[in-house]
Amino acid sequence: MKIRLYGNKRGLSPLIATVILIALAVSLGAVVMNLSAGFLGGNKQLSDQKECTGMKLIFHDLNGPQVTFSGAGASGSLGFVVNHVGTEPIPQLRLIVIGSKDGQTTTFVSDLDSSITEPGIPLSKQIAYDYEVYGNPNQVEVVPLANRGTKKLACLGGEAKYIVQ
Repeated sequence: MKIRLYGNKRGLSPLIATVILIALAVSLGAVVMNLSAGFLGGNKQLSDQKECTGMKLIFHDLNGPQVTFSGAGASGSLGFVVNHVGTEPIPQLRLIVIGSKDGQTTTFVSDLDSSITEPGIPLSKQIAYDYEVYGNPNQVEVVPLANRGTKKLACLGGEAKYIVQ
């Protein structure tokens, strides 16, 4: 005597089951790749930003990078000389200074007016820097800014970076 557990119901053919499993695996892989793209490569790099093509800065190097700090307190200043080693003009520059004051990290950001930089021509700037507010500088970055419509786009990857010793 044979006992049937499922009555007259028939199962899927192995071929159809294989096709369904492959489709499920492919769709699950696509979902995982889309979710992980934000974590691994969500920030656009210089090579992905067409507006930033040909924009690359370095600090002018004459017996060391040309970054100077002078003055004290509210009447302090920061000077630098950068070289544009790229191929396209840079319409504007942004200065970022990361400092420390009373054990806290501070950030000074200034978009520099009249800072159009042509390839191969050094640019020298002297900027007011308040040591009482921002403390001693630890790192100085000069970032090229490109125009994307009416917005300014920071060209990360083309910036000049100096770490204070």
